[in-house]
Amino acid sequence: MGGYDSISDVLNVIRKTTANINHGQTGAYMLLDYLLLKIFGASAFALRVPSLLSGALLLAAALLFFRARRVGFFGQIGFLIAISGQADLLYYMGEARPYMPLAASAVGVLAYYSFPPEERRSWPVVTLGWTSVILGASMHPYFPVYWFTIFLFCYWMAWFDGRKVGTLADALTFVNLPLSVVGTLLVFGIGAFTWLQGGPKFEFDPFQWLVLGLWTTFTGLSHFQFVPQDALVVIVPAVAVPLVYLVTPRRLKPVLHGMVAPAILILLALALSVLVGATSYFRNYWILPRQWVASMALVPLGAVWLGYELYRQIRRLHWVAGGAFALVALYSLYGTVLPTLQLKIPVMQKWMSLAIAPSEGPAPRPENETVPADNEGWVALANRNIEAGGPVWPIASMYYRAMVK
Repeated sequence: MGGYDSISDVLNVIRKTTANINHGQTGAYMLLDYLLLKIFGASAFALRVPSLLSGALLLAAALLFFRARRVGFFGQIGFLIAISGQADLLYYMGEARPYMPLAASAVGVLAYYSFPPEERRSWPVVTLGWTSVILGASMHPYFPVYWFTIFLFCYWMAWFDGRKVGTLADALTFVNLPLSVVGTLLVFGIGAFTWLQGGPKFEFDPFQWLVLGLWTTFTGLSHFQFVPQDALVVIVPAVAVPLVYLVTPRRLKPVLHGMVAPAILILLALALSVLVGATSYFRNYWILPRQWVASMALVPLGAVWLGYELYRQIRRLHWVAGGAFALVALYSLYGTVLPTLQLKIPVMQKWMSLAIAPSEGPAPRPENETVPADNEGWVALANRNIEAGGPVWPIASMYYRAMVK
């Protein structure tokens, strides 16, 4: 798209290709990339700026969420360790596609709605809320599902914590009506222009790329990379805590109270991924781990939060016991994350070594290029353009011109 001359041309391409070659994307990421390429020229880094900024937003949102839930130093360090173990999630910080914006927006709205309305007036929280909703609504069709589910979760959590949320006025204040109206208009406005037009009819095998099996891919290779091979260490407590809370005598419920919400968050995140996977299955489309990227961010957040609430209860018995539990938990988490990092770092180093290196001869020139005949040819053309630097070559627009008439 960087080979086109105007924004109107790019918008026309997005509108005419969303329902076929671009499989229901909103096109917002592509439009941003077009603008960045016009400013910075043919740059692999410029292509990835929206994902890199989204990764920073995700981390900032997680820390604000912990602030809202009064999760202290040990929990914050634990999350940074856990998220570093979600190697496939972090991969999308460096890929020029809208998956990291979706993950960042999901964590952002969770953090925003975790603050009581009277505590949302500070500029970091206001900025987080509006940025997350606008980013998510414009970037990905799955965002409305996450947004609505997370709002309901946070509203229930406010009620569960004893806050006043029972009236319609309370609900409207909690949801932030102006923010919700703007976000909804963006969802349906962009959607009407793009993904709500429908999409192609697929005839793929949904399980084609799940070569290690659905369970292994869903757990150890996606949502629970931070505890590889031990997903049940998180899943079993997440299921058990709410059930035990229901049958616990009233006088003992305060002990488990703080652990119920993080357990529910983990289960909701997994349920949303199941819903996304089922959507692909019934459309005869591939079930791919990248479709679960928002939940891949929410699960470690919920798991660390759950662990911190357990630490709180132990600390109430004795501060030494609490400190010992925190240190052992952090060390154990680091021990489970380390193998994933050791496995992924050489892969990333190999990718970096394959990056474009200047050729010994003169830089490629656009007039020497011919229209590629296949996808590999287009990739090679783009890499030669990056090597040469300067503006995106107009020949790049031929990729879409054959499809948009």
